[in-house]
Amino acid sequence: MSELFSLKTKIILLFLIPATVLIFFSFNFMQTKSTVLEKTKQVEFIAKQVKRLTKLIKNIQLERGLSAGYIVTKEEKEKKELKKKLLQQFQNTDQVVRQCIEKSKKNQQVLSKLVESSILIKIKPISKKIFSELPKRKIIRQKILNSQISFDEEINYYTQINIDSINLMKFLLTILQQQNQNIIALLNIEKLQEYAGLERACIYHQLLSQTYNHSCTQRIYYLQKEQKTETEEFFLYASKQSMLIYQANFDMKNFQQLQKLRELYKNKKLYKDQANKWFEISTNYINSLNTIASIILQNSIKNAQNSYKDALHELYIAVLSWVISILSTLYIIILLNKIFKKEQKQLEALRIAAYTFDSQEAMAITDTNENIIKINKGFTRITGYTEEEAIGKTPRILQSGKHSKEFFENMWNSIMNSGNWKGDIYNKRKNGEIYPERLSITAIKDDNGNTTNYIAQFLDISDLKKAQQKAEHQANHDVLTGIANRKLLLEVLDKELEQAKKDHTTHAFMFIDLDHFKSVNDTFGHHIGDLLIKYTADVLSKSVRSKDFVARISGDEFAVLLLHLDKTNAEKIAIRIAKKILNALSQELLLQNNTVQISSSIGIRIFPLNEHETSEDIIKDADSAMYEAKVQGKNRLIIYKEDKI
Repeated sequence: MSELFSLKTKIILLFLIPATVLIFFSFNFMQTKSTVLEKTKQVEFIAKQVKRLTKLIKNIQLERGLSAGYIVTKEEKEKKELKKKLLQQFQNTDQVVRQCIEKSKKNQQVLSKLVESSILIKIKPISKKIFSELPKRKIIRQKILNSQISFDEEINYYTQINIDSINLMKFLLTILQQQNQNIIALLNIEKLQEYAGLERACIYHQLLSQTYNHSCTQRIYYLQKEQKTETEEFFLYASKQSMLIYQANFDMKNFQQLQKLRELYKNKKLYKDQANKWFEISTNYINSLNTIASIILQNSIKNAQNSYKDALHELYIAVLSWVISILSTLYIIILLNKIFKKEQKQLEALRIAAYTFDSQEAMAITDTNENIIKINKGFTRITGYTEEEAIGKTPRILQSGKHSKEFFENMWNSIMNSGNWKGDIYNKRKNGEIYPERLSITAIKDDNGNTTNYIAQFLDISDLKKAQQKAEHQANHDVLTGIANRKLLLEVLDKELEQAKKDHTTHAFMFIDLDHFKSVNDTFGHHIGDLLIKYTADVLSKSVRSKDFVARISGDEFAVLLLHLDKTNAEKIAIRIAKKILNALSQELLLQNNTVQISSSIGIRIFPLNEHETSEDIIKDADSAMYEAKVQGKNRLIIYKEDKI
C-alpha cells in the first residue's frame, strides 16, 4: 500500500506542478492583455482628437486664404463672388469649432485618466489658448468683410491658431510615440499643409492686390523651402504603409501645375487673372496632403480598434484558460484518486503489450547472444518459421546471402552506438524465397543502461519494391515500344560522354528519322503507324550489338548509341551498322494486310571530338546530319563533319 501511495503522490505532483505553472502564466497573460486594452483605448482616443484638430486646421487655412484675397479685392463683381465663398467657409469653420468645443469638456476628463500628469500640464495651456482665441474670430471676420484689417493682422491671427493646434497635436502624438512609427511623418504632413496654406494666402493676396511686395516675396520663398524640408523629412520617417498611401493619393499632375505657377511667380509673370487658378491648384495640393494625413490617421484608428478587439478576445481566452486550469487541476486530482489502482494498471499495460506484439508487423526478441526468445504471428506469416522452429535459433536463419560482411558490421556498429538501426534488407523465407523487408532493430536497456535484449520489427515490402521498379521502368521507357525513352537516353549519353572524356574511348550517336511516316499515318491510320514504330524499334534492337543502346526520342525519331568503338575504325563500324538499318527499314512491309513502303534518314556523330562538348551538342550535330540526309534525297546516312555541316 505504501508503494501504491507513493506512486499516486508522484503522479498527482506530476500533474499539479505544471497545472500550477499554467495557472500562474494564465493570470500573467490576463494582466498583460488588460494593459494592452488600456493602451489601445488610448491610441484610438488620441487619434480621434488629432483627426478633429486636422479638420480644424484645414478649415482655418481655407478661411485665412480666402480672407487674404478678399481684403484686397476692389472690383465689385469679384468681391461679391469671393464674399459668397468666404461666408460659406465661415459656416464650415464654425461647424468644426462647435464640434471641438462640444467634445472639449469630455476630452479633458478622458485625457486626465489616460495621460500622465506631466504631459497633461503641457496640453492644458495650449488647449485653453486655442479656445480663447477662437471666439475672437467674429471680430476678425467683421474687419475682413469691411476690409478694415491689414494683411499681416489677418494672417497672424489665423496662423497663430494653427500653430497652437499643431503644437497641441504634437503633444498628443508624443503620447503615441512608442505605438506608432508614423508620428513624426504625420506631423511633417501637417506642417507641410500649414506652410502650403500660408503660401497660398500670401500669393493670392499679392495677385489680387497686384503688388509684388519684397518682404512678402521673401516670406513665400521661405515657406516653399520649409515645404521641401518637411516633404524630405516625411519620406525619411514614414513607414512603408504611409509611403504607399502617399503614392496612391498624391496628385502629381496637380503638383506639376503648382510648380509651373510657382515658377511664373518667381519670374513675376503670374498676374491677377490667374489668381483664382492659383488658389484652386494650391487648394487641391493642400487637399491631397490632407487626404494623406486623414488616411494615415484613419488607419491608426482602425489598427487601434482591431488591436482592441484582438486584445479583448485574447483577454476572454486568458480568463477562460485561467478558470479551466483551476478546474482541470481539481478534476485531475479527484480523478487520479479514483482510478489509480496498482492491479488495474498492470493488467492494462499487459493487455496493450499483448496487442502491440501481435500486430500485423513481424516481431522477434533476442537475448544479448542473438538467440531468438520470442516471436509473434506476423513473424511466422512472413518468414514461414513457427515459434517452435525459430526459438533458440539466431536471426541468421533468415540471411539471404545478398549482403556483405561489411553491411552487417555497419548495422551492428549503429546498434551499439545509437541503440537502433533502420533500413531495407533482403532476407530468405523458410521455403528459400528471397524477399525485401523494412527492418528496425532496437536495443532494450535496463535502468543502468545495459543492453538486456534486442527487438526486431519488420514488414514484407515485396509489393512496394515491385511497384517502385515498375514506376522506374515506366519513367525511363517508351510505352509503345518498350525501349528506352528520351529521358533515359540523355542520362546514358551524359554518363558515357563523361566517361569517354576520362578514358579516351570512342562512341557514335545515330539520329534516325523515318521517311514518309506522316504519309503512312494519314493513309492507313495511327494504328498502322504504331505497328510501324514497334517494327522500327525491333529492327534497331536486332541491328546493333548487345552492348549498344537503342532509344525512341519522340514520334518517328530514334537514337542508337554505339559504344566502345575501335578509334581507328569507328566511322566504318558506324557506317556498316547504319547501312544494315537503312536496308532493313527500306523493305516493303505487310502490316494487317496493308503494304507499307518507307525508308529512313540517319545522321551519325562520332564523339567525343573535344573536351568541351555536351550531350546537347552531340544530339544537335547528329540531328543536323540527319536533316542533311533528308535534303540529299532521304534513305541514306550522313556522318557529321564540323567543316561540312
